[in-house]
Amino acid sequence: MRNLLVGTAAVLALLTFGPAGLLASWLSGSVRPLHKLSRLAIRVILRLGGVRLVVTGRERLAADETYMFVGNHVSNLDPPVSYVAIARDVRTFTKVEVFRLPIFGRVIRRAGFPAIDRSDRRKAIAALSAASVALAEGHDFLAFPEGT
Repeated sequence: MRNLLVGTAAVLALLTFGPAGLLASWLSGSVRPLHKLSRLAIRVILRLGGVRLVVTGRERLAADETYMFVGNHVSNLDPPVSYVAIARDVRTFTKVEVFRLPIFGRVIRRAGFPAIDRSDRRKAIAALSAASVALAEGHDFLAFPEGT
């Protein structure tokens, strides 16, 4: 029953917060509203799923510093939980197939998530290069390096 509730909430959140975040982002010229709405939607979905998140040490992150966060990808919850726990406008490498999902693909593209094409080594390296440029420009990143 809880799976049905969480699945329904995820679809409704995507259909509601996705377009609203995109619109706010385009109107403001910033991806910040998109990130804020995304974190809110993920927190609601996690809460409905019974996930209680306790974060310690976040206060040690300096607001004017750029960070590369690295984590293990043991479950499908790792990326959204990490995104919410970090509570910054963090980008993450995303497999290219995810960009084909309606609305969600547009949201992550607008948020600056680089697409990793795991079937094409040259394209994957180009995405990593683009990410290094974004890091140099001051954008935080989250990576799960044990993936393919």
